[in-house]
Amino acid sequence: MTQEGTQVTTPQIQYVGDGVQTNFSFSFQIFEESNLKVYLGSVLQQKGYTVQKEEESLGGTVIFNEAPVSGELITLVRELDLERTTDFASGGVLRAADLNYEFDYQMGCLQQLSSGLSRSLLLPVFENKEGIDFSLPAPEANKALVWNAQGNSLMNSQVEIGNLDASLTQAVSTVSDLAEEVSQMKENAQEAATTATTQAAIATQKAQEVQQNFSNLYPFHVNSNSCDLNSLTASGIYEVIASAHYPLDTGYYHVEVYVPSQGNIVQTAYAVGASMGGYPATYRRRFINSAWEDWLQISNEGMGSPSGQVINISVESAGEQHVLNSPANGFYCLIGLSTAASQEVYLSNSVNGMAVLSSATAPSKNLAIFLPVSANQNVRYLYTTAGTVTLKFIYAKGV
Repeated sequence: MTQEGTQVTTPQIQYVGDGVQTNFSFSFQIFEESNLKVYLGSVLQQKGYTVQKEEESLGGTVIFNEAPVSGELITLVRELDLERTTDFASGGVLRAADLNYEFDYQMGCLQQLSSGLSRSLLLPVFENKEGIDFSLPAPEANKALVWNAQGNSLMNSQVEIGNLDASLTQAVSTVSDLAEEVSQMKENAQEAATTATTQAAIATQKAQEVQQNFSNLYPFHVNSNSCDLNSLTASGIYEVIASAHYPLDTGYYHVEVYVPSQGNIVQTAYAVGASMGGYPATYRRRFINSAWEDWLQISNEGMGSPSGQVINISVESAGEQHVLNSPANGFYCLIGLSTAASQEVYLSNSVNGMAVLSSATAPSKNLAIFLPVSANQNVRYLYTTAGTVTLKFIYAKGV
Protein backbone atom coordinates (compact mmCIF):
# COMPACT_ATOMS: atom_id res chain seq x y z
CA MET A 1 0.00 0.00 0.00
CA THR A 2 1.23 3.47 -0.93
CA GLN A 3 -0.17 6.50 0.85
CA GLU A 4 -0.46 9.68 -1.26
CA GLY A 5 -0.41 12.89 0.79
CA THR A 6 -0.48 13.66 4.50
CA GLN A 7 -3.50 14.70 6.55
CA VAL A 8 -3.19 18.02 8.32
CA THR A 9 -6.55 19.71 8.70
CA THR A 10 -7.98 18.44 5.44
CA PRO A 11 -10.33 15.53 6.06
CA GLN A 12 -9.07 13.55 3.07
CA ILE A 13 -6.51 10.85 2.34
CA GLN A 14 -5.55 8.95 -0.82
CA TYR A 15 -3.97 5.60 -1.64
CA VAL A 16 -2.89 3.70 -4.74
CA GLY A 17 -4.09 0.14 -4.90
CA ASP A 18 -1.76 -2.79 -5.37
CA GLY A 19 -4.36 -5.43 -6.26
CA VAL A 20 -3.87 -7.23 -2.90
CA GLN A 21 -4.69 -4.92 0.03
CA THR A 22 -8.31 -4.48 1.00
CA ASN A 23 -8.01 -2.39 4.26
CA PHE A 24 -7.34 1.37 4.08
CA SER A 25 -7.26 3.54 7.21
CA PHE A 26 -8.09 7.20 7.75
CA SER A 27 -7.10 9.40 10.72
CA PHE A 28 -9.72 12.16 10.64
CA GLN A 29 -12.89 12.11 12.70
CA ILE A 30 -16.28 11.07 11.27
CA PHE A 31 -19.46 11.38 13.19
CA GLU A 32 -21.43 8.78 11.27
CA GLU A 33 -20.33 6.15 8.79
CA SER A 34 -22.32 7.98 6.07
CA ASN A 35 -19.99 10.98 6.53
CA LEU A 36 -17.19 9.06 4.77
CA LYS A 37 -17.24 9.06 0.97
CA VAL A 38 -15.16 6.49 -0.94
CA TYR A 39 -13.94 7.04 -4.54
CA LEU A 40 -12.22 4.62 -6.86
CA GLY A 41 -10.70 6.84 -9.50
CA SER A 42 -13.39 9.48 -10.08
CA VAL A 43 -16.34 7.18 -9.30
CA LEU A 44 -18.16 7.48 -5.97
CA GLN A 45 -18.69 4.02 -4.55
CA GLN A 46 -22.10 3.14 -3.09
CA LYS A 47 -21.33 -0.44 -2.10
CA GLY A 48 -18.60 -3.06 -2.03
CA TYR A 49 -17.03 -1.91 1.20
CA THR A 50 -17.68 -1.36 4.92
CA VAL A 51 -16.53 1.41 7.25
CA GLN A 52 -15.14 0.44 10.64
CA LYS A 53 -15.05 3.46 12.95
CA GLU A 54 -12.63 3.56 15.87
CA GLU A 55 -14.65 4.44 18.99
CA GLU A 56 -11.75 5.38 21.24
CA SER A 57 -9.70 7.38 18.71
CA LEU A 58 -10.20 9.55 15.64
CA GLY A 59 -10.39 7.81 12.32
CA GLY A 60 -11.15 4.30 11.26
CA THR A 61 -10.76 1.78 8.41
CA VAL A 62 -12.45 1.15 5.05
CA ILE A 63 -12.58 -2.54 4.21
CA PHE A 64 -13.22 -3.48 0.54
CA ASN A 65 -14.92 -6.75 -0.32
CA GLU A 66 -12.36 -7.09 -3.17
CA ALA A 67 -8.95 -5.47 -3.35
CA PRO A 68 -8.85 -2.43 -5.71
CA VAL A 69 -6.85 -3.17 -8.85
CA SER A 70 -3.19 -2.26 -9.02
CA GLY A 71 -2.56 1.40 -9.83
CA GLU A 72 -6.13 2.55 -9.07
CA LEU A 73 -6.45 5.77 -7.02
CA ILE A 74 -8.43 5.38 -3.79
CA THR A 75 -9.78 8.57 -2.19
CA LEU A 76 -11.31 8.70 1.32
CA VAL A 77 -12.93 12.03 2.19
CA ARG A 78 -15.32 13.32 4.85
CA GLU A 79 -18.44 15.16 3.70
CA LEU A 80 -20.70 16.71 6.40
CA ASP A 81 -24.07 18.34 6.14
CA LEU A 82 -23.57 21.99 7.10
CA GLU A 83 -25.97 22.05 10.08
CA ARG A 84 -26.16 22.45 13.85
CA THR A 85 -26.61 19.09 15.55
CA THR A 86 -27.19 20.17 19.19
CA ASP A 87 -29.61 22.64 20.83
CA PHE A 88 -28.74 23.83 24.33
CA ALA A 89 -31.75 24.79 26.49
CA SER A 90 -31.66 28.03 28.49
CA GLY A 91 -30.72 27.21 32.11
CA GLY A 92 -30.13 23.59 31.13
CA VAL A 93 -27.16 21.44 31.97
CA LEU A 94 -24.12 21.93 29.72
CA ARG A 95 -22.37 18.60 29.42
CA ALA A 96 -18.78 18.59 28.15
CA ALA A 97 -19.46 15.70 25.79
CA ASP A 98 -22.26 17.61 24.08
CA LEU A 99 -20.20 20.78 23.75
CA ASN A 100 -17.19 18.88 22.42
CA TYR A 101 -19.33 17.00 19.89
CA GLU A 102 -20.91 20.25 18.61
CA PHE A 103 -17.59 22.08 18.46
CA ASP A 104 -15.96 19.11 16.67
CA TYR A 105 -18.81 18.94 14.15
CA GLN A 106 -18.65 22.69 13.43
CA MET A 107 -14.85 22.49 13.12
CA GLY A 108 -15.36 19.61 10.68
CA CYS A 109 -17.71 21.83 8.62
CA LEU A 110 -15.11 24.59 8.64
CA GLN A 111 -12.44 22.16 7.54
CA GLN A 112 -14.74 20.97 4.75
CA LEU A 113 -15.35 24.56 3.59
CA SER A 114 -11.62 25.31 3.74
CA SER A 115 -10.89 22.22 1.67
CA GLY A 116 -13.50 23.24 -0.91
CA LEU A 117 -12.16 26.77 -1.12
CA SER A 118 -8.64 25.46 -1.61
CA ARG A 119 -9.84 23.77 -4.78
CA SER A 120 -11.77 26.83 -6.04
CA LEU A 121 -10.79 29.66 -8.40
CA LEU A 122 -9.96 32.70 -6.29
CA LEU A 123 -8.75 36.20 -7.07
CA PRO A 124 -5.35 37.05 -5.58
CA VAL A 125 -5.61 38.98 -2.36
CA PHE A 126 -4.03 42.05 -4.02
CA GLU A 127 -6.65 42.24 -6.80
CA ASN A 128 -9.43 44.82 -6.45
CA LYS A 129 -12.70 42.91 -6.77
CA GLU A 130 -14.86 46.03 -6.93
CA GLY A 131 -16.84 46.29 -10.15
CA ILE A 132 -16.40 42.59 -10.96
CA ASP A 133 -19.46 40.39 -11.39
CA PHE A 134 -18.64 36.81 -10.38
CA SER A 135 -22.06 35.40 -11.23
CA LEU A 136 -22.04 32.65 -13.85
CA PRO A 137 -24.00 32.86 -17.11
CA ALA A 138 -26.62 30.26 -17.96
CA PRO A 139 -24.90 27.03 -19.04
CA GLU A 140 -24.55 26.37 -22.76
CA ALA A 141 -23.47 23.04 -24.21
CA ASN A 142 -19.92 22.90 -25.62
CA LYS A 143 -19.20 26.51 -24.51
CA ALA A 144 -16.39 27.62 -22.19
CA LEU A 145 -16.44 30.33 -19.56
CA VAL A 146 -14.43 33.39 -20.61
CA TRP A 147 -14.08 36.95 -19.37
CA ASN A 148 -15.81 39.64 -21.41
CA ALA A 149 -13.94 42.36 -23.34
CA GLN A 150 -13.95 44.63 -20.26
CA GLY A 151 -12.68 41.84 -18.00
CA ASN A 152 -15.36 42.42 -15.35
CA SER A 153 -17.78 39.52 -15.85
CA LEU A 154 -17.92 35.98 -17.13
CA MET A 155 -19.62 34.90 -20.35
CA ASN A 156 -19.98 31.82 -22.50
CA SER A 157 -17.49 31.50 -25.36
CA GLN A 158 -18.62 31.90 -28.95
CA VAL A 159 -16.53 28.92 -29.99
CA GLU A 160 -17.86 25.44 -29.38
CA ILE A 161 -15.10 23.82 -27.35
CA GLY A 162 -16.24 20.35 -28.36
CA ASN A 163 -15.65 21.19 -32.01
CA LEU A 164 -12.47 23.19 -31.39
CA ASP A 165 -10.15 20.31 -32.19
CA ALA A 166 -11.99 19.62 -35.44
CA SER A 167 -11.98 23.33 -36.33
CA LEU A 168 -8.29 23.64 -35.58
CA THR A 169 -7.58 20.47 -37.55
CA GLN A 170 -9.55 21.87 -40.50
CA ALA A 171 -7.79 25.24 -40.21
CA VAL A 172 -4.38 23.56 -40.08
CA SER A 173 -5.35 21.43 -43.08
CA THR A 174 -6.51 24.52 -44.98
CA VAL A 175 -3.31 26.40 -44.15
CA SER A 176 -1.30 23.35 -45.16
CA ASP A 177 -3.17 23.16 -48.47
CA LEU A 178 -2.61 26.88 -49.07
CA ALA A 179 1.07 26.52 -48.23
CA GLU A 180 1.30 23.64 -50.69
CA GLU A 181 -0.47 25.72 -53.35
CA VAL A 182 1.87 28.68 -52.70
CA SER A 183 4.85 26.34 -52.89
CA GLN A 184 3.54 24.92 -56.17
CA MET A 185 2.92 28.44 -57.51
CA LYS A 186 6.46 29.43 -56.51
CA GLU A 187 7.82 26.33 -58.23
CA ASN A 188 5.73 27.09 -61.35
CA ALA A 189 6.93 30.71 -61.30
CA GLN A 190 10.53 29.56 -61.01
CA GLU A 191 10.02 27.13 -63.89
CA ALA A 192 8.36 29.87 -65.95
CA ALA A 193 11.21 32.27 -65.17
CA THR A 194 13.74 29.61 -66.15
CA THR A 195 11.80 28.90 -69.35
CA ALA A 196 11.56 32.63 -70.11
CA THR A 197 15.28 33.05 -69.54
CA THR A 198 15.99 30.07 -71.79
CA GLN A 199 13.62 31.34 -74.48
CA ALA A 200 15.16 34.82 -74.27
CA ALA A 201 18.62 33.30 -74.71
CA ILE A 202 17.35 31.27 -77.67
CA ALA A 203 15.69 34.36 -79.18
CA THR A 204 18.90 36.35 -78.74
CA GLN A 205 20.90 33.56 -80.33
CA LYS A 206 18.43 33.29 -83.24
CA ALA A 207 18.52 37.06 -83.74
CA GLN A 208 22.30 36.93 -83.81
CA GLU A 209 22.14 34.04 -86.27
CA VAL A 210 19.68 35.93 -88.49
CA GLN A 211 21.86 39.02 -88.31
CA GLN A 212 24.94 36.93 -89.11
CA ASN A 213 23.14 35.11 -91.93
CA PHE A 214 21.94 38.40 -93.37
CA SER A 215 25.43 39.80 -92.99
CA ASN A 216 26.81 36.74 -94.72
CA LEU A 217 24.20 37.01 -97.46
CA TYR A 218 24.29 40.78 -97.85
CA PRO A 219 27.54 42.03 -96.34
CA PHE A 220 28.05 45.79 -96.37
CA HIS A 221 31.26 47.03 -97.95
CA VAL A 222 32.72 50.53 -98.17
CA ASN A 223 35.50 50.97 -100.74
CA SER A 224 37.02 54.41 -101.08
CA ASN A 225 39.23 53.30 -103.96
CA SER A 226 38.25 53.23 -107.61
CA CYS A 227 36.34 50.12 -108.47
CA ASP A 228 35.38 48.34 -111.72
CA LEU A 229 31.70 47.49 -111.19
CA ASN A 230 32.22 44.24 -113.13
CA SER A 231 34.27 43.04 -110.11
CA LEU A 232 31.28 43.18 -107.73
CA THR A 233 30.03 39.59 -108.08
CA ALA A 234 29.29 38.57 -104.44
CA SER A 235 25.93 39.27 -102.81
CA GLY A 236 26.06 42.36 -100.68
CA ILE A 237 25.72 46.11 -100.48
CA TYR A 238 28.60 48.27 -101.68
CA GLU A 239 29.51 51.94 -101.46
CA VAL A 240 32.15 52.45 -104.18
CA ILE A 241 33.78 54.94 -106.54
CA ALA A 242 33.09 53.57 -110.00
CA SER A 243 36.04 53.61 -112.38
CA ALA A 244 34.78 51.33 -115.15
CA HIS A 245 31.57 49.77 -116.47
CA TYR A 246 29.45 52.38 -114.70
CA PRO A 247 25.98 53.35 -115.98
CA LEU A 248 26.32 57.16 -115.93
CA ASP A 249 29.76 58.49 -115.08
CA THR A 250 32.63 58.00 -112.71
CA GLY A 251 31.81 58.85 -109.11
CA TYR A 252 30.09 57.44 -106.05
CA TYR A 253 27.56 54.61 -106.39
CA HIS A 254 25.48 52.62 -104.02
CA VAL A 255 25.41 49.12 -105.57
CA GLU A 256 23.26 46.18 -104.45
CA VAL A 257 24.42 42.80 -105.75
CA TYR A 258 22.14 39.76 -105.74
CA VAL A 259 23.20 36.29 -106.89
CA PRO A 260 20.03 34.26 -107.42
CA SER A 261 21.85 31.21 -108.78
CA GLN A 262 25.21 29.97 -110.00
CA GLY A 263 26.45 32.11 -112.90
CA ASN A 264 23.67 34.70 -112.59
CA ILE A 265 24.17 38.15 -111.05
CA VAL A 266 21.84 41.16 -110.73
CA GLN A 267 23.30 44.59 -110.00
CA THR A 268 21.25 47.66 -109.00
CA ALA A 269 23.22 50.89 -108.95
CA TYR A 270 22.18 54.20 -107.38
CA ALA A 271 24.13 57.18 -108.68
CA VAL A 272 24.84 59.43 -105.69
CA GLY A 273 27.87 61.43 -106.84
CA ALA A 274 27.61 65.20 -107.28
CA SER A 275 29.87 64.96 -110.33
CA MET A 276 27.17 63.25 -112.36
CA GLY A 277 25.52 66.38 -113.65
CA GLY A 278 22.99 66.63 -110.86
CA TYR A 279 20.90 63.72 -112.19
CA PRO A 280 20.80 60.97 -109.53
CA ALA A 281 19.25 57.88 -111.04
CA THR A 282 18.76 54.14 -110.57
CA TYR A 283 20.10 51.55 -113.01
CA ARG A 284 19.98 47.77 -113.29
CA ARG A 285 21.80 45.12 -115.30
CA ARG A 286 22.35 41.35 -115.30
CA PHE A 287 25.25 38.99 -115.77
CA ILE A 288 23.80 36.10 -117.74
CA ASN A 289 25.19 33.61 -120.24
CA SER A 290 28.72 34.54 -119.14
CA ALA A 291 28.33 38.21 -120.17
CA TRP A 292 27.13 41.50 -118.69
CA GLU A 293 24.04 43.08 -120.25
CA ASP A 294 23.75 46.83 -120.81
CA TRP A 295 22.70 49.08 -117.96
CA LEU A 296 18.99 50.05 -118.05
CA GLN A 297 17.72 53.10 -116.21
CA ILE A 298 14.70 52.21 -114.11
CA SER A 299 14.28 55.60 -112.44
CA ASN A 300 15.75 59.06 -112.76
CA GLU A 301 15.45 59.78 -109.02
CA GLY A 302 15.88 57.03 -106.50
CA MET A 303 13.00 54.60 -106.98
CA GLY A 304 10.63 56.95 -108.82
CA SER A 305 8.67 56.07 -111.95
CA PRO A 306 10.73 54.92 -114.96
CA SER A 307 11.22 56.81 -118.24
CA GLY A 308 13.16 59.93 -117.32
CA GLN A 309 12.57 63.64 -117.40
CA VAL A 310 10.22 65.71 -119.59
CA ILE A 311 11.50 69.01 -120.96
CA ASN A 312 9.17 71.54 -122.56
CA ILE A 313 11.03 74.16 -124.57
CA SER A 314 9.22 77.25 -125.80
CA VAL A 315 10.68 78.70 -129.05
CA GLU A 316 10.09 82.42 -129.17
CA SER A 317 11.53 83.12 -132.65
CA ALA A 318 12.43 81.17 -135.75
CA GLY A 319 15.96 79.83 -135.86
CA GLU A 320 16.32 79.76 -132.08
CA GLN A 321 18.84 77.19 -130.88
CA HIS A 322 19.05 75.34 -127.56
CA VAL A 323 21.74 73.16 -126.02
CA LEU A 324 20.85 70.42 -123.48
CA ASN A 325 23.18 68.08 -121.62
CA SER A 326 22.15 64.40 -121.69
CA PRO A 327 21.68 62.96 -118.14
CA ALA A 328 22.64 59.39 -119.10
CA ASN A 329 23.11 56.92 -121.90
CA GLY A 330 19.82 56.48 -123.71
CA PHE A 331 17.40 58.17 -126.10
CA TYR A 332 15.67 61.48 -126.41
CA CYS A 333 12.19 61.43 -127.83
CA LEU A 334 11.18 64.57 -129.80
CA ILE A 335 7.41 65.11 -129.93
CA GLY A 336 4.76 67.81 -129.85
CA LEU A 337 4.99 69.50 -133.27
CA SER A 338 2.02 71.58 -134.33
CA THR A 339 0.31 71.11 -137.66
CA ALA A 340 1.98 74.17 -139.18
CA ALA A 341 3.35 73.06 -142.52
CA SER A 342 6.46 75.15 -142.26
CA GLN A 343 7.60 73.98 -138.79
CA GLU A 344 10.75 71.92 -138.62
CA VAL A 345 12.95 70.83 -135.72
CA TYR A 346 16.58 69.84 -136.05
CA LEU A 347 18.15 67.62 -133.36
CA SER A 348 21.87 66.87 -133.54
CA ASN A 349 24.81 65.52 -131.51
CA SER A 350 28.42 64.89 -132.37
CA VAL A 351 28.05 61.10 -132.54
CA ASN A 352 24.83 60.40 -134.41
CA GLY A 353 24.64 63.48 -136.56
CA MET A 354 21.34 65.30 -137.13
CA ALA A 355 17.76 64.12 -137.00
CA VAL A 356 14.98 66.21 -138.51
CA LEU A 357 11.30 66.22 -137.68
CA SER A 358 9.16 68.31 -140.06
CA SER A 359 5.44 68.84 -140.19
CA ALA A 360 5.78 69.46 -143.88
CA THR A 361 6.55 65.80 -144.44
CA ALA A 362 3.97 64.45 -142.00
CA PRO A 363 1.53 67.03 -140.69
CA SER A 364 0.58 65.62 -137.25
CA LYS A 365 1.30 66.80 -133.75
CA ASN A 366 1.90 63.18 -132.70
CA LEU A 367 5.00 62.86 -134.84
CA ALA A 368 8.09 61.69 -132.95
CA ILE A 369 11.73 60.91 -133.54
CA PHE A 370 14.28 59.11 -131.32
CA LEU A 371 17.88 60.17 -131.10
CA PRO A 372 20.43 58.04 -129.17
CA VAL A 373 22.67 59.96 -126.80
CA SER A 374 25.53 59.30 -124.40
CA ALA A 375 25.92 60.47 -120.83
CA ASN A 376 26.77 64.17 -120.48
CA GLN A 377 26.60 64.64 -124.25
CA ASN A 378 25.52 68.05 -125.50
CA VAL A 379 22.48 67.90 -127.78
CA ARG A 380 21.51 70.84 -130.03
CA TYR A 381 17.94 71.72 -130.97
CA LEU A 382 17.14 74.10 -133.84
CA TYR A 383 13.64 75.33 -134.64
CA THR A 384 12.55 77.02 -137.87
CA THR A 385 9.42 78.56 -136.36
CA ALA A 386 8.20 79.68 -133.00
CA GLY A 387 6.24 77.24 -130.87
CA THR A 388 6.55 74.62 -128.12
CA VAL A 389 8.44 71.36 -128.41
CA THR A 390 8.44 68.53 -125.81
CA LEU A 391 11.58 66.48 -125.28
CA LYS A 392 11.54 63.30 -123.17
CA PHE A 393 14.49 61.19 -121.98
CA ILE A 394 13.38 57.57 -122.26
CA TYR A 395 15.95 55.16 -120.73
CA ALA A 396 19.58 54.26 -120.45
CA LYS A 397 20.95 52.05 -123.16
CA GLY A 398 24.32 51.08 -121.73
CA VAL A 399 28.06 51.71 -121.93
